Amino acid sequence: MFNFFGKKPKLVREDDKIYMYRRITDQVLVTDAIAAAQGTNLVIISSFFGASLQRMENLLRARSFPCAVLNIHDLPALPLNGVPALFLLDARQIVSNLSLQSWLMKPQCSFRFLFTEHYPIFSAEQQALDILEQASQESQQQVRFYAGLDDRLFQVFGGNNIMQLMHKMGMRDDEVITHPMVTKSIANAQKKIEKKVTHEFTASGEEDWFQKNMPH
Repeated sequence: MFNFFGKKPKLVREDDKIYMYRRITDQVLVTDAIAAAQGTNLVIISSFFGASLQRMENLLRARSFPCAVLNIHDLPALPLNGVPALFLLDARQIVSNLSLQSWLMKPQCSFRFLFTEHYPIFSAEQQALDILEQASQESQQQVRFYAGLDDRLFQVFGGNNIMQLMHKMGMRDDEVITHPMVTKSIANAQKKIEKKVTHEFTASGEEDWFQKNMPH
């Protein structure tokens, strides 16, 4: 149906979900993904790091929930007719693969993207979000990032200090920290890192990335 008022769906950027420790964050992410896959959304767990995607696949298999790596050379037909679907996707493909971009822009298909962590380089992450923003012009898309205070990225703006403060306040390890100001602080940390990295080396995981790109 043509929309005479010109209103279009938009990309819904939900506040980050942050926990004390990465191990808890991963469990929550998997739980959220499984719950979302039971609904009408097509759920995609995405990361710039292969090690993170492998970790997610292992956790999903441990819970006996079917998932598949999204094959950009053989993308499934949309819509999926109500069949629960959960895919894993290398986030770099969002920016680089035109076939995937066209697939994401199919009308009447709602995607829910769950990113395992923030990428250290702000502009690279933003490029992926810009593509998802374009895709959301046809149908509403949802995006959420997950993080642990023990992630290396958080060390840039005192993740350990935040953990100590949370413990002093009596906060449990499994309590979520979610606030727009925290999300903004992460973006500021990414921008600081980006200014320091003159030549980026690719890496399999976050720890590997920091060892290669910010060894000191």
